[in-house]
Amino acid sequence: MDNKESVLIDRCLTSFYQNTFVEMDVYLLLILLRQHSKNNSIVFELANFVAHRERDRGDIHKYILETKLKVEKIGTEKGAKKGQLLANVSK
Repeated sequence: MDNKESVLIDRCLTSFYQNTFVEMDVYLLLILLRQHSKNNSIVFELANFVAHRERDRGDIHKYILETKLKVEKIGTEKGAKKGQLLANVSK
């Protein structure tokens, strides 16, 4: 990590510690940490999710898409009982 990255990360962390952070601080920290994270780690996946505005891959994208499809199915299955519909969402 070079000096500029260190300064930027320190600035982001300071804003978190002081509870004065804004959306851009979170975005910047994730982008900076992404290149130093292991592939498929939670930081790597979250940073990729934030960095790529057009979502088309990754574990987080997959999870959100699966959840969206389950929610869209609620109330569309004929004869399904309320408990069954809620069970589908929590899977």
